[in-house]
Amino acid sequence: MKTIENLPENIAVFFQDLDGRANRTAIFKYYRNIDESSLWPIRNKFNLTERVINKLYRFERLGGYYLTGLELCLWLDNEMSQMVNDSENW
Repeated sequence: MKTIENLPENIAVFFQDLDGRANRTAIFKYYRNIDESSLWPIRNKFNLTERVINKLYRFERLGGYYLTGLELCLWLDNEMSQMVNDSENW
């Protein structure tokens, strides 16, 4: 469940003092800790947060990107929303 404190902008601000890999690690850990996808599994097939993080790794590898901070939080949030909204196609 997304609350005001779990908005991507607020998550990014919370970890803005960390750079590079430390920033990503903290953001991934935060998203994993607030993950509630096991409560509403998508057709009992996968963990949403892990699926989206793995999708990010593929996206970055293919595109040559390395997202951190707000860009990373917005990307993760957007992909999670799309995946949940597309769950009927899984």
